[in-house]
Amino acid sequence: MRHLSTLFLSAGLLLSPLVGLGAEGLCPEPPPLALLRSPQLDSGYALGVSGHIAALMLGPKAGGQAALLMAGGCNFPEVSAANGGAKRFYAEVYLHGAAEGSSAWRLVGRLPEPTAYAAGQAFGGGVIIAGGQTLGGRELDLVYRLDLDPRGRVQRTDLPRLPEPRSGMASALVGSRLYLIGGSVRGQLTTSAISLDLEHPEEGWRGEPHYPGAALLKVAATALPSATAGRIVMIGSFAHSEGEAGVSTSLSCFLLDTQEGGGWKSLPAPPDSLREGATFGGGWIRPRGQEAFAVGGGVNEYKFLPALERIQQLRRAKRLGQRKLVAQLEQESRQYLLHEPTWYRFTPFVLEYDLSQARWQRCEAETSPEHARADAAYVEDYIIGGEVKPGIRTNRISRP
Repeated sequence: MRHLSTLFLSAGLLLSPLVGLGAEGLCPEPPPLALLRSPQLDSGYALGVSGHIAALMLGPKAGGQAALLMAGGCNFPEVSAANGGAKRFYAEVYLHGAAEGSSAWRLVGRLPEPTAYAAGQAFGGGVIIAGGQTLGGRELDLVYRLDLDPRGRVQRTDLPRLPEPRSGMASALVGSRLYLIGGSVRGQLTTSAISLDLEHPEEGWRGEPHYPGAALLKVAATALPSATAGRIVMIGSFAHSEGEAGVSTSLSCFLLDTQEGGGWKSLPAPPDSLREGATFGGGWIRPRGQEAFAVGGGVNEYKFLPALERIQQLRRAKRLGQRKLVAQLEQESRQYLLHEPTWYRFTPFVLEYDLSQARWQRCEAETSPEHARADAAYVEDYIIGGEVKPGIRTNRISRP
C-alpha cells in the first residue's frame, strides 16, 4: 500500500512543506510588489498555485536590486478538486524586478519539467531547486541552479542528481551546504536527511543522520545563524502507520557544531493551549536571530486529521471490496471539500520559541487572516499564493 504522502499528492490535498524560504545570505531589499498578485500571464496560473518555488535572486544588471522569482506549482484550473478535477503542474519561471522599467511579472524561462513540491533555496544570487513532483505524481531526482543571464532570462546549471527521487521535503541552507530533510522518497515517507556542498558539488550528496521519531507527512525546517557551524530546527506535523493516523508536533534541532555534541536533539513542542489545534503542516518556520525562531500558517488537526483518517479508511474499504462503505466515504470526501475557507481553520497566528529560555509564546501582533494559508511560499515578509482551503488556491501576495 502506498503511503499517505503519495495519496494526498495525487489527490491534490497534500499541503507541502515550506519551499522558497527566502534568500539566506542575500541582503538586498525585495522589489516593490504594488500588483499584489502572482503572475497573470497564463489563464490557469492566474488562479494561483501552491507547491511552487519563490525566492529572491540577483541578475548581472540588477544593480544590487533583488528580483522575485516564482516558478512551478500546481492547481486545478479547469474542474475543481471537489468535482474530481485533474491537477495541473506548471513549468513556467516568472520574474518581477531586476530589469529597467520592470513593473510587472515577466516570463523568463521554464523548468526542465512541470514541477511542484520541490525544495528551493536562494544561494549566491541564484536559486537552487531540488526534486519535486510532476505529472502523474512522479517524483523527480533533478537538482539544478537558476541564474539570470545578461538578457534577464534564466539559465540552468545542472547539479548532482538526488540519490533517489524525492518530494515534499524540508530544506535548509547552512553556509554553502544544502540540507534536504524528510519528505517522500519513491512514494514513501522517510526520516532520512541528505546534504550537498553547493561550492563543491563534485563531492556529491552526503547522507546525514535521520531525524528522530516516526516519518512525518509534514516537516518544515530552517537554519539558525551561529558563530560556530550552525543549527537546523525542524518541526513535524502528521505521523501515521498502516491503518492509523495521528498528529505529531514534535520539534527537533540538528546541531551541526561539535562543541554542542552534534546530531539531533529534541526540543519542547508548542503547548496545546497556545497552538489551538494548529499543526503548522503546510506552514513555515523562520529564524529570529540566533536563539529564536517562529512558526506559522498551515492546517488544523481537528479538520485535517479526520480527512487523513478517511483516506486510509477508503483505501482499506476498496481493498476489501466494501462497496457500500466506499460510496459513503467518497461522498464524505467530496463534502469535506465544499466548506467555506474559515471552516478549515488554517492557522492565522504565529508562535515563537526562544531556545535560550526554552519558552514558547504567541505573537499576538502577528495574527492576521493573511497567515491562514497552507503550502504558500514565504519570502522575506511576503506570503505568496498557496491554498486558502484544500484544493483552492489564491493568487494574492500579502505582507501581513
